[in-house]
Amino acid sequence: MRKLLVAVLFVASAGVLRAEPLLLQQADNVLQPGTLETGLSDISYQYDLTKIIDAAGNEVMQDKVAVTFVPVFARYAFSPRFEASLMIPYETLNTDVGGVTASKSALGDTVAGMKFAFGDNNNAKKGLALVFSIPTGDSAFRHGLDIEPLFAFRKTGPKGSFNFNIAYDMTAEYSDANSVKQNPGDVLSAGIGLERTANFSENITWITEFVYRSISEASIAGVATPNSAGAQMDWDLGARYDIGSWSTKIGFVLALGDETYRTYDYKVIAGVTYLIKI
Repeated sequence: MRKLLVAVLFVASAGVLRAEPLLLQQADNVLQPGTLETGLSDISYQYDLTKIIDAAGNEVMQDKVAVTFVPVFARYAFSPRFEASLMIPYETLNTDVGGVTASKSALGDTVAGMKFAFGDNNNAKKGLALVFSIPTGDSAFRHGLDIEPLFAFRKTGPKGSFNFNIAYDMTAEYSDANSVKQNPGDVLSAGIGLERTANFSENITWITEFVYRSISEASIAGVATPNSAGAQMDWDLGARYDIGSWSTKIGFVLALGDETYRTYDYKVIAGVTYLIKI
């Protein structure tokens, strides 16, 4: 049951500004100045299965949670160093708790972000980002005003790039659809990733990343949730294909570590966006 609660609380962060490359942000600007990128940047489907085992080791129940996340996305480069972005997601939550199924679909919270790139070395870039999750969605998916500052580092070589991110998501207390006060706890995350251009095509980039998250204690109605503080780990493999003004990507994310703290078992990510010169 706790994993179901965590899935509901964190569904809005499933695709937050992860257009480059999969789960991470790159330090330098993605776009040239005066360019608008728009489309469905981070479509995702995630699935989680929890088996309830009794003291004798017998399986007594299964809980299944599936989340689909389809965000309309736009990003604009104001200068060689400054970008801003906006994401409005449509979310679907399907649950099967002990054979009792339920489904809910609606708009989720709006996510707005800005990034400033700095550093004079052409091969090594740094960037600072600030991401806001704004409680504008349906009550079933709405959360508090979350603020996430992020630092990104990127080093580029002849055939690929290395990315590093560290971020701290400050989550605010909010009232859920039943008017119960929820505080999901802050999240400290760090991630590393490698991108490499395919030998047979310069338009294809292979991607692999590892992300670690430390989650602080959550609370419901002011009462601390037992065993809610813990760690999450994700490892992904994917590819990006860019041709002309079109950019596409696809990836598979596997959740690692203690099952108690996983939001999902696996996730599939896809995206397609189009560049417009303004």
